[in-house]
Amino acid sequence: MATKTREEIEALKASWRKDPLWDIESTQGFEDHKEELLAYRKQVEAEVEQKVRESADRRVELMKKETGITDQAAALYLHTFAEIEIDLHLDEQIGNASTHGELAALEIARAGVRATLLLAAQMKRIADVLEENNGSDGLLVSTIDRLAF
Repeated sequence: MATKTREEIEALKASWRKDPLWDIESTQGFEDHKEELLAYRKQVEAEVEQKVRESADRRVELMKKETGITDQAAALYLHTFAEIEIDLHLDEQIGNASTHGELAALEIARAGVRATLLLAAQMKRIADVLEENNGSDGLLVSTIDRLAF
């Protein structure tokens, strides 16, 4: 097997980065470069993993700030009001509403989404406080004091 040029190796890496669904180190014709390509794949995978962790940490902090939820697992799966509205394309739909009734229905849907999320966040906060105070005296007073808005 012929050793590939640096340009061929870099071209393979660039191609793989665009579609990393295969093991780059197993590419036919590049057997002589298997160790380098394996190290490259592992490095890229580690970088991607780090970015995913950092993104998850930022998301948790955002959710803590916007909802008061401190449980990391819950914060990762909850969505902010804005995110849900984007997912539902409410702004676009409201802009395209052709009648007053249609516009009102979409605004009611937006308010319903926000209210539901707020209730869910508050219920989670109550559950967190109750769990923290499990078995202690003055539970009700403590809970009410901690949940004061």
